[in-house]
Amino acid sequence: MFVVGMPRSGTTLVEQILASHPLVHGAGELRAVEDMARTLFPGNRYQSSYPDGFGSISEHTLERYATLHLRQLENLSGAASRVVDKCPHNFMHLGLVSSLFPGAKIIHIARDPLDTCISIYFQLFTPQHAYACDLERLGRYYSIYRHLIAYWNSVLSIPILNIQYEHLVAEPEKISRSLVEFCGLEWNDRCLEFHATKRDVNTPSYGQVRQPVYTRSVSRWKHYREYLRPLMDSLEASVDT
Repeated sequence: MFVVGMPRSGTTLVEQILASHPLVHGAGELRAVEDMARTLFPGNRYQSSYPDGFGSISEHTLERYATLHLRQLENLSGAASRVVDKCPHNFMHLGLVSSLFPGAKIIHIARDPLDTCISIYFQLFTPQHAYACDLERLGRYYSIYRHLIAYWNSVLSIPILNIQYEHLVAEPEKISRSLVEFCGLEWNDRCLEFHATKRDVNTPSYGQVRQPVYTRSVSRWKHYREYLRPLMDSLEASVDT
């Protein structure tokens, strides 16, 4: 199972809920999918030919990469029957995921664009997230993400469950049950006690998933409304295109 979305949108919370189920292993933010894409399209080809040149990759090659990755997941997961790969930016690679793992399921979580973007802006990310330091660029990046997710929903054959962060924190049991059902598992009450689950969480959301669900992050952007005009203009411009 792949949990995707923008950073700071609730992906860690979704993983923690699922990883609290005794039959689920939360593997964290694996880089395997992007690494596979960069290996299949080495050097400048990753920028110039991916994903357009994807049709040139043989089925044998794809099967080899998929088999190797599944073996690695088996080594990580122990007795668990489900593994969660929670790398938010895999939203860019869902076409590759669909080809490599036709039996995979995708959980996409979205959050209010303004709340998502200011949460990213307030966080100290690595240089790989250059878009995170400028409100206008953040708006453009969010818009690319939004259009790409809409595209994947329209063309991919693998199951995609789209959930909203605001719905999850407002009705945690209802949405958590839908997550567990989507994964093909029986409900377990541990999923509501996710904050008590002992596991490594190496993301900026570490503190949040050690607490019960709360709603105070909803509409947080309103506290900073007067400073967000570049972000708002950028998001509005993308809607019109």
